[in-house]
Amino acid sequence: MTEGWHRLQEWGGETVALCFGEANAEKWRRAIFISLAIAVLMPLLIFSAVTVAKRGYHPGLREAGEWLEGYAGKDTRIMNRESSSAFYSGGIPVFLPYAEYDRVNEYAHYQNVDYMVITRQGLVDNRPELAKRLLDAGGGHFEWKLVHTVRPGTPEETLIYEFEK
Repeated sequence: MTEGWHRLQEWGGETVALCFGEANAEKWRRAIFISLAIAVLMPLLIFSAVTVAKRGYHPGLREAGEWLEGYAGKDTRIMNRESSSAFYSGGIPVFLPYAEYDRVNEYAHYQNVDYMVITRQGLVDNRPELAKRLLDAGGGHFEWKLVHTVRPGTPEETLIYEFEK
């Protein structure tokens, strides 16, 4: 990457010399380089800021962790797509694999998982097979028992399941 910047600076310097003459080139080289740097970096910075602003933080995950701390205590193993619920509960994070229902259960058993925390929207959008089994009352999910719902009926609805070992 530094080689690319160096070549860009050389190209800018040569272009300035050709356009403004060698005598005026020195005072314009820095301005051209700064302009090129802004032109290259600004779209990246704007894209990053927009991406971060769009993602936001899901407050239901924090509340689920805080609820679990009072309900289950510390050092419980909590499976989730990220670790904030485990962090706020004082638990141990276990990352939810992207796998079929039976594989998730095998992994939960292998990792000695106590709870799974997942947003309803994340479940529906990203884990359709899990959603079919966990959200349907007669879905045949004997291993997972819904113990609490955080922010029910809102876009931040978060489900807490206990793993029946």
